[in-house]
Amino acid sequence: MRDVPYNSSDTGTVAPGMSERQVYELWGRPAAIRREGEYTYLFFPNSCERTCGTLDLVTLQNDQVVDAIVRWPGHGYSGQSSSPPGKKHGPTRGGDTLKIHSS
Repeated sequence: MRDVPYNSSDTGTVAPGMSERQVYELWGRPAAIRREGEYTYLFFPNSCERTCGTLDLVTLQNDQVVDAIVRWPGHGYSGQSSSPPGKKHGPTRGGDTLKIHSS
């Protein structure tokens, strides 16, 4: 995979609570869609798929936006993103806090 320039007139800001249809009306059709149980994942081009590590992603739960990860300047998200633009690549700190002490 390599970065490919992306230009689109479909721009705007997605907001928490929007429906899948409302996201399409704003950003157009996604490049890919995944559905798993009550969750839907919409993937959109962003011109930095390789360097950013992902397409722009909108996550819906029961047809309502609950998260978005956006990197293309024409895409915005008004909610609290699980991966804001300034976040660096790498593992998320936290997780297992088990510490083993030798006797």
